Amino acid sequence: MPDDPEMRELILQDQELERQTQELAAQARRQPPQAREAIKRQLAELVQQHFEVRQKRRDLQVKRMAEELERLRTAIERRNESRQAIIEQRLRDLLGEPRDLDF
Repeated sequence: MPDDPEMRELILQDQELERQTQELAAQARRQPPQAREAIKRQLAELVQQHFEVRQKRRDLQVKRMAEELERLRTAIERRNESRQAIIEQRLRDLLGEPRDLDF
């Protein structure tokens, strides 16, 4: 389960709606065809709710991915700006030379 409370809530809703739809569908299959109409309407409503929750999950996933992409772009820009210092530090580390800014 993700640390994201908003995503966690959507996952729980998704799981509960999946359980409910499966249960209602099984109940409908046990009924004679003429008795299924009321259950079918209930099932259609549940499926619609389930669809909405899954869409919200996907939208939130896209939002979180966009945030992560922006964070990565910013990190790449900072590294590009510090390119020479990073390369020099790595060379010193590889050669066992002391760091300039060790504490």
